[in-house]
Amino acid sequence: MIPAERFLVRSTDRDKWLAAREGGVSATTVADAATPAGFRDVVEQRATPVEIAPNEYMIFGTESEPALMEYAHREHGVLPSDWLIAGEDARHLATPDGLSVDHKLIAECKTTGKDWGEKIPIRYRRQVQWQLHVTGAESCLFVWNLRVPDGDYFRLGWWEPKTLMVERDEQMIAGLVGVADRLLSVEGE
Repeated sequence: MIPAERFLVRSTDRDKWLAAREGGVSATTVADAATPAGFRDVVEQRATPVEIAPNEYMIFGTESEPALMEYAHREHGVLPSDWLIAGEDARHLATPDGLSVDHKLIAECKTTGKDWGEKIPIRYRRQVQWQLHVTGAESCLFVWNLRVPDGDYFRLGWWEPKTLMVERDEQMIAGLVGVADRLLSVEGE
């Protein structure tokens, strides 16, 4: 179980959530920094942070998340979560989309323009592994649905989302911890 003090702030309190993430490494950040070019980009972005305005794809994904998490809850017992969680190293941060009552299973929800089949993209695998590291969970229910253009809007492409169970990959986690430590050391210089 994740100790209560590691639940920092809910993402619905956006200003406090953003402030709590400063000085830490989130799942998105570490996934983006996992390649040499990505690392340089992340270091540069963190040196001069700019808040990215949500685009239509991001908005659709955010608006679709409750339906995806309803499915995750009904079929797998994972409850929605919007908590920023700190890892054992308090600078390691994650906001998984769902968390089981026993904290052994997390969920991550996405919408996409194409079906990923049986293997999710590497960027999302990295995000999930980081979330597993931070939470100490054993596995992640990855839930996604197709995003279909419909006039000026999008709609979900399938009646029910697709899912994959992603297990912990200790080797990938170790590599991501190394990336996070390098990021934090560069910023500490």
